[in-house]
Amino acid sequence: MANVERRAVLKAGLGLGAAGLVPGCVGSAAAPGGATVPTIAALRAFPPSVATTVEVAGYHRPRDGGGGRFIWVSEHGGPDDCGLVIAPDDAVDAAGRWLREAGRELRFSWFGPVGDGVADDAPALERAFACAAATGLPLRLDAGTYLLKSDVRAVVGAGQTLDVRGEGAVFRRTGRSGIVYFDAEPVDHQPVVETISPGSDGITVADTGKIRVGDLVAVASGIRMSERRDSSWIAAEYGRVTAIRGNHLILDGPTHSWIHPNRRLAYRMDGSTARLHYRLFFGGDAADVQVAVDGRPLVPGADFRVSGEVWRGFDIEFATTPPAGSEVVLSTANPVIAQVFRGGQLSVAGLRFESDFAEAGPVTFISSEGLAPAGSVFRDLELIERNAPVDSDGYREGVEGDLFRPGLVNSTVENLRVHGGRYAVQAIAGRNITYRGIHGEGCWHVVSSANADTVHILQVSAVRCTSAVDSHYAHIQHVDGVEGVACAHGMNHRANGGALRNAVLTDNTASSNPGLNVGVGQGEPMDDWLLADQRLNPRVIFSNGRSTMEIAHCRFAAPRDRNGFGIYANYLHRLTMTDVESDGPLVIDGDGPPPVGELILDRVDLRFLLVRGVTDVISARGVRTGQLLLAGCHAPLIRFDDCVFDGAIAGADTLIVDGGVSGSLACRFVNCTFRNAARLIDPDRGGGDTPLRRFSFEGCTFEVADRNGF
Repeated sequence: MANVERRAVLKAGLGLGAAGLVPGCVGSAAAPGGATVPTIAALRAFPPSVATTVEVAGYHRPRDGGGGRFIWVSEHGGPDDCGLVIAPDDAVDAAGRWLREAGRELRFSWFGPVGDGVADDAPALERAFACAAATGLPLRLDAGTYLLKSDVRAVVGAGQTLDVRGEGAVFRRTGRSGIVYFDAEPVDHQPVVETISPGSDGITVADTGKIRVGDLVAVASGIRMSERRDSSWIAAEYGRVTAIRGNHLILDGPTHSWIHPNRRLAYRMDGSTARLHYRLFFGGDAADVQVAVDGRPLVPGADFRVSGEVWRGFDIEFATTPPAGSEVVLSTANPVIAQVFRGGQLSVAGLRFESDFAEAGPVTFISSEGLAPAGSVFRDLELIERNAPVDSDGYREGVEGDLFRPGLVNSTVENLRVHGGRYAVQAIAGRNITYRGIHGEGCWHVVSSANADTVHILQVSAVRCTSAVDSHYAHIQHVDGVEGVACAHGMNHRANGGALRNAVLTDNTASSNPGLNVGVGQGEPMDDWLLADQRLNPRVIFSNGRSTMEIAHCRFAAPRDRNGFGIYANYLHRLTMTDVESDGPLVIDGDGPPPVGELILDRVDLRFLLVRGVTDVISARGVRTGQLLLAGCHAPLIRFDDCVFDGAIAGADTLIVDGGVSGSLACRFVNCTFRNAARLIDPDRGGGDTPLRRFSFEGCTFEVADRNGF
């Protein structure tokens, strides 16, 4: 055995635990100094006094791939890893270990998988991962079908490398257990001691003594990873430590949340309030809420009742209204903590995972208990869930089962094929994640992000899924290249900033659902959206975020229900549309806080245009539409240039319907054409009271029967 190989196997024997193997029989000596045995169990029973070099024919049986040459090293006393290092049975009166000649890579078959579809191969996989991480040798997963009946954990610590490559390996699940977890090593958890606010450069913790620059940090509730009660654990802030100043950790990106370290809110009561709202941080629940009035703890159920959900907060309803001047303190049993991870390098490729919903129920194939090492790469994976329940339209129901959901930081996921799953590929955690080349069939949502920061989703295709891309509470999300065929929604794109480009969404079958749903929750900030260079062929653009959005070079098909919206947008600072076509209507809805600020249209072709609640500017040039409806607009500037209003497009008898234009300036039409309608303006049908003198027409062409005196 070469020196490098001997050093590798010696290193592999340090720090790894032992596991049992299938019993076998002892082989016979083959030649002076050498011998042959049929199995690893036989090797354990073989006396090294007979021969110090032994050829093993197989692990459980000859020619099963788990055999090899072993050399007896009497000075070695490291733990048995059931693969590279084999300890003799107690009956063998010898001190030392059998060391496998490993070469420059490891094989999964060396660690004892059975591969018969009955035995649990999860322990063997976990042993192989541990040995590969400890030695740094690449791990090759042999072709075969392996059953995972228990969870598998792979921890890649600082300075370690886990490089996993499949060579036709298929992993099956028949139950809820069998998740493969990839994690960096947890090294510390510290209470957060100062309030985190949006835009902060980092977080302040109680003690930084164990934390190093380069460590990963996840800020969550006081429930530690190993103690959490909910598999959908989500942290609110993530990052890599770039500097440490006293007890303050500088992270590699700004924070986004308001987080009170003890989750304590104090109120001075006015004597009339019997209900308070309490927004818990991610990871808590109603049972964690504690209430005190003037320092006296209240009894849950008897003195107060909690309702609501963690995402939107809880309502605290008092049995007796606290008196005026009293102080009510809302808090929680779990503090906010920063959990710290330190990892090496992780690369996983070429694996296939399968399950049948009828056997296993909703499953997760790949996940993390905390965060995977920074810079992790997952590529060329297939994740297949068969026979999942579907709704009346034939789409996968939104039950549990996120097929791929590791916690990632500065990591890449590419070339994934997924079938089934709720959020099939889920960015449930992390920062700076790139997804590239994701294909989904029969999924609820193919790619999704929840509370992740800066997610790049590139080249996604979806066939008969509820949506190709779904995001909620993502801080920044860039999407470039989406193709959806026969998807119920097309896309649900609700994120705090980002871009959407090059989307082709065709043959959406559900007439009442949006083809593209863009925005975040009402009142949530969303900035600088850009939707450019697209050919969109479903129905709806919908934004309910306080944001700036630009839509350019887009094509929208008519909704199957022609009374449905073609494009719908609200709660925007500014909406700019350039070179857009839609057989359906454009509805700009700013009725209710926050209203739409500015609407800028340039070369837009629509069935009809409804504008409601715009407060600052309405500017349109080159618009072609069947009808214009104005309602409740307070914009001081409303101007249409070089536009065509053609009643034949919408089958309308009136071209302009006034529902209320109350700005200080006139609604001006310059060089516009009005045709194919009985009437120019109907000031009453929309419930408006705008005087006709507020409308002005300059250089316009009229081909209508009733011009309202213009």
